[in-house]
Amino acid sequence: MPAAPILTGEPQPGIHTYFALGNDSAPTVVQDISDFLTGVEPSEDTDELDATTFRNTSKRILAGFSTISYTLTGYYSEEAYEFFAPLRKMTGVAYEYGPGGNEDGKTKISGLCTVFSFADPSSSVDAVNGLTVELRIETRTVGVFSAVLMDEPEPAAAGRGIPKRSRAA
Repeated sequence: MPAAPILTGEPQPGIHTYFALGNDSAPTVVQDISDFLTGVEPSEDTDELDATTFRNTSKRILAGFSTISYTLTGYYSEEAYEFFAPLRKMTGVAYEYGPGGNEDGKTKISGLCTVFSFADPSSSVDAVNGLTVELRIETRTVGVFSAVLMDEPEPAAAGRGIPKRSRAA
């Protein structure tokens, strides 16, 4: 029997991570919020269903519903607070996640989410104030990025310090 092929890959530095999210006035048009963030932590919790019947000698376990969540962490700024606070509990908000960046050909994970929670900023005497946002994923598509659209921000968005890069979901 021939040896199984060895799969290798090039590790991706986190510094290039891209994350975009819809805002309260245009939830289906994403805005690049990467500069607000220091971490993106995806997780998946799947229900375990016991389908064992009488006279079986072993358990039969099935995968049930799954909940995919993203925890976004970052540093507090007035601009970040003004962006995230109105999104609390909003559903149907578009998101895009590029763990390796958003250049052509890089992995793109996108869809719609619910902004489950946005905690008030954390503070410490010996650290930078932080923020945490919890997303629950409603829909998820995996693809690749193509050319980035560069749009000028609307005057209201410019006053809130929201980055210029945007992309239709």
